[in-house]
Amino acid sequence: MLYKLLKTKSKYDKLEPLKFEDFSAFGHLEKDLEQLIANNLLDVLYEEASLMPVFQERSRQAEADVYALNEKGELVIFELKRGSAGEDAVQQALRYAQEAGQWTYAVLQEKYSTYMNKDVDLLEAHKEAFNLEHSLHPRDMNRKQHLIVVGSAADDGLVA
Repeated sequence: MLYKLLKTKSKYDKLEPLKFEDFSAFGHLEKDLEQLIANNLLDVLYEEASLMPVFQERSRQAEADVYALNEKGELVIFELKRGSAGEDAVQQALRYAQEAGQWTYAVLQEKYSTYMNKDVDLLEAHKEAFNLEHSLHPRDMNRKQHLIVVGSAADDGLVA
């Protein structure tokens, strides 16, 4: 189930359930779902473990839909499927994680600057996003990767 978050005077209204498989019936594409998730990672979707988006899939590129950092600098990789998310989606996410696991801090910095469409210091932005006293060291970034596949699970074994 997806929930449409509505804001009135900077406060979130009651959640209205929206069937995940019907997301396309509202004219939304997978890219809209990707944008919805990326825009709400830090403040809304993960209250106890906020995430900072650092990159999104580009058209016709073999990339995961959303890449984000947690407070520890670990990379969280989202693969979104508007419909059924079966083993193929998990294997696809694993391929993205295998590649992203090799990214150096410099690569992450470049991806973040591309995502923000300006030259921005990733370490400083991360520090501010999580209200940290000190910035992480570049070597602390991307030491671990986490995968999240979002979709209507066709196989109950994929539901977590």
